[in-house]
Amino acid sequence: SGRQIYSLVDLTTLPTLQINRISV
Repeated sequence: SGRQIYSLVDLTTLPTLQINRISV
């Protein structure tokens, strides 16, 4: 959802999605 700032939705997403998002 957020580019650098992770919203509540991003925090509730699967860890794999968070890692992938950070990688990108």
